Amino acid sequence: MDKNIIIKLEKISKYYKIYERARDRVKEAFSPFRKKYYKEFCAIKDIDLEIKRGEVLGIFGLNGAGKSTLLKIIAGVVTPTAGSVKVQGHVNAMLELTGSLNPELTGEQNIKFNLNFNNIANEKRAQITQEIVEFAEIGRHINQPVKNYSNGMKARLGFGIATATKPEVLIVDEVLAVGDAIFQNKCFIKIRELLKEGTTVVFVSHNVPLMVEFCTRAIFLHDRQILMDDEPRKVAHYYQKALFSSDKNKVIEELYILSGKKSDYEGRVKVKESSGTVNDIAYITNLKINDARGVETSFLEMGFEYTISFDVTFNRNCEKVKIEFVARDITGKFLTLFNSYSSKNIIESIEKNETYHVENTFKCDVYKGQYSIEVDVIEITDDRLAESVDSFKAEIKFEAGSISKENKLYIKKI
Repeated sequence: MDKNIIIKLEKISKYYKIYERARDRVKEAFSPFRKKYYKEFCAIKDIDLEIKRGEVLGIFGLNGAGKSTLLKIIAGVVTPTAGSVKVQGHVNAMLELTGSLNPELTGEQNIKFNLNFNNIANEKRAQITQEIVEFAEIGRHINQPVKNYSNGMKARLGFGIATATKPEVLIVDEVLAVGDAIFQNKCFIKIRELLKEGTTVVFVSHNVPLMVEFCTRAIFLHDRQILMDDEPRKVAHYYQKALFSSDKNKVIEELYILSGKKSDYEGRVKVKESSGTVNDIAYITNLKINDARGVETSFLEMGFEYTISFDVTFNRNCEKVKIEFVARDITGKFLTLFNSYSSKNIIESIEKNETYHVENTFKCDVYKGQYSIEVDVIEITDDRLAESVDSFKAEIKFEAGSISKENKLYIKKI
């Protein structure tokens, strides 16, 4: 194997036996005809993957895609049903920050146990132990049983132990979602130090902006297969589309076409193009966000301009119709509102079956996070705009952006 390749997976598959009842295991064991009492569940299938030394590989995928199984196989925690795994170096896996801690032992005893397990030379142990204690900020509690620690103390100790031995491969599975911002910042400073020393990192997180910033390469795992292997921003774009799109199956179909792989995904069915449900007034189609180059995206960067666009077709004659955009954060909290009424851009008269194309260009001016833009098409039936309005709503979701006050609204009849 090439010395620059630290991890190599060839045709890796993992199947689990699923028994309906516990006694079926016993019945199968004593069956004279070797009758099977289980159903096979495929967690990952025919995975080929090479990871180079010093790379930071991000793994994207929807729930159930097989991310954790893949990490466990790389870490050696799970044995694949088929295929081969080759790892040239020492691996530390943070699949769970406190997974390597024995609650009955003290913090110091846990440190000693892990240093013994990793075959750390005696002359280095005192220094490494001191580094772990300083990082964990446990102080005099180092001599107390871990079961008496708070969750934060356990997390700091677990991370300190995992990184202090300076592994050649570090596997991180969403464990940095715990703890406060100060702890997370300390963790990433530590990981960056390891990267400078040549450590390879395999990283899974639902924090997409963090993955894009931190990783040098990314893969998209879906339906037990790798559908995309590319630079992080591009993979994140497709992940966001699959996660938030109203036509998720269409996005997955596109990925299968790009990868050249055959899908046995049962959910691949054609759905209607509309982003929402049709109501008495209208229905919206082709709802999307494009960057300044005209490329569709679901990942927005602060300080750049983007255009949200859609087509709206009316089911009946309407008078005085306004378009409204409402931005909210992930909790549903209102952030800002912009509508065509305030910009004196109202559609005065509309006939049944007419279609209008709407574009709203805005500057992203919020920090990293998940946000949504709610699009409303509203017929004004009261001059005071206080009541008696009908509304159609469609929602498009994205990462790290929102509508600002600098909007350029364009409405054109098609």
